[in-house]
Amino acid sequence: MKRIGLVGAATVALLAMAIAGAASAAGNTAKARLAEARALAAKWQPDAALVTVSALQARDDGTAAPGLGGWIYQFYSAKAGRWIGMHAGAKALERQDLPVGLKTPVPQDFVDSDKALDAARKGGFKSSGDTLLSLQVVGDPSIKTGVYWCATGAADMMTKPELRVRSWCVDPKSGKFVARLAGGAAAAKPAAAAPGVFTIDPAKCGGFTAADAAPHLGAAAAQVKTASEKAGGEEWKCSYAAGGKTAAFTIAVAKSVKEAEARMEKYTATLKDDYTEIMLNHGAEGVWSNAASTLTVRRGNVIVRTLPPLGKVPQAKLADAVVGKF
Repeated sequence: MKRIGLVGAATVALLAMAIAGAASAAGNTAKARLAEARALAAKWQPDAALVTVSALQARDDGTAAPGLGGWIYQFYSAKAGRWIGMHAGAKALERQDLPVGLKTPVPQDFVDSDKALDAARKGGFKSSGDTLLSLQVVGDPSIKTGVYWCATGAADMMTKPELRVRSWCVDPKSGKFVARLAGGAAAAKPAAAAPGVFTIDPAKCGGFTAADAAPHLGAAAAQVKTASEKAGGEEWKCSYAAGGKTAAFTIAVAKSVKEAEARMEKYTATLKDDYTEIMLNHGAEGVWSNAASTLTVRRGNVIVRTLPPLGKVPQAKLADAVVGKF
């Protein structure tokens, strides 16, 4: 099973490519192989911009060992509309195409990871083992939206009553501690429904329209023909077609987040490890079936499954757009 994780800019993003490596090897700071990564990215796309630098298992000295938990450099090409990630392996940088990602470039020059972690520690951060250390755009009620180095330990990941990431963030240019994230709590608004419960109409495709589908088909909204039909049980199938291309997905609404989570777990178990986990924007989690070539995504109590003939990356973009409607 492969794992790829991506979270939107409202929280601390994590790109985790689980590639085996020597965890006991000498560690490197984030900038140690940055020039190499930038050179390779430029060969991929001349306009490639660095949008994320992260390590799943940064050490207390701000370094990360090659291999599992090591440094990831993520690049975005606005011209191509695509992302790649480069994992700092034991020897060569290992490249992987990504379905989604961030678009805001990090500064051309920034303080290295060892200085950033030290500043976070001076601001109050306490490491409890491996630290998620990332440089990327951050949006949070406690901080002005922008690019920051952020350190996250196990104690900073709150899961109840809902997911909150309370990282400790540092200005990447000055190297000074800025603030601890509120994790979205300050922006929370009272809602009639329970957290993560969406009251959408699956028969109306969760509000996803022909205009929303048009960019995925490379057509004008007026050219897109739509269809919605009962697929079975609580599931509806929504289809969009234009110019010989088709985009389709099924959508179902569970009574609760817990019920939707149980459905996802049951479905994942049927894949028998022949799948890839993908976390999209909006806090949505997804599972790509290698055998069926379908992407099943859960956001709150809603489950969306994108369908062929779209490939993996187009399906991920479609799913991201669908769940972003509610």
